[in-house]
Amino acid sequence: MARNVKDCFNLFQAMTTITETLDYHTKALTDYRFGFINDAKIKEAYRDEDDTLLARVKADLIERDVAVQDVAIDPSAYQIDITDVLVYQFNEGVRDFFKDEKEPLTLRDIYQFNQSDIVNYAPYGQDLIKQAMETILTKEVIDQMVTTHQTIATKVLDQAFETVDVLVTLSNYATTLYAASGYPALTIPGLKRTSGEPVGVTFIMKTNQDVELLHVGRLIEQLALR
Repeated sequence: MARNVKDCFNLFQAMTTITETLDYHTKALTDYRFGFINDAKIKEAYRDEDDTLLARVKADLIERDVAVQDVAIDPSAYQIDITDVLVYQFNEGVRDFFKDEKEPLTLRDIYQFNQSDIVNYAPYGQDLIKQAMETILTKEVIDQMVTTHQTIATKVLDQAFETVDVLVTLSNYATTLYAASGYPALTIPGLKRTSGEPVGVTFIMKTNQDVELLHVGRLIEQLALR
């Protein structure tokens, strides 16, 4: 999370060895084709007003002569379930984080600590931690899952990118797609439901287009989504 797209770039630059800069990219918003993910499967996760919110974003782009179209994602992509990978890596991540400590903490230690004051320490429960503690999957099995998921997600996204340059959706509805493929994604806030709840718009681009995506994000940021 960051205050703006420029801060996202600064963080990305600090975390990687990239030499590419935002100023390297000079294309205008009208040079990109935007594809709004719009298929029955993703809409199963929609909440009230989601169609309306996306329509507003689309209208904002069209008003500025940006090319937009609807895109349907191959249904096979929605069969990817990254839960097992997530809980395994959660467990391994904690172990790796504390490995140099004199008395390394484990997920079980964290779970027990949270239980001591569940209302304040874990108000949304500890289901994910519990699953991670109990997983019996091996690294070999997880690695195979990651490879399989990446193959499926990459294939369907590449199919979508045959006709567009940037994919668009709301919030985290397409997380499985870009998380499994490793393709860059950027969520920009700005929309609100009638209740006042903020909603972000997520933009996805092809692999190795991370900085160009941030460039697109900076252009979108200037639109002041409403």
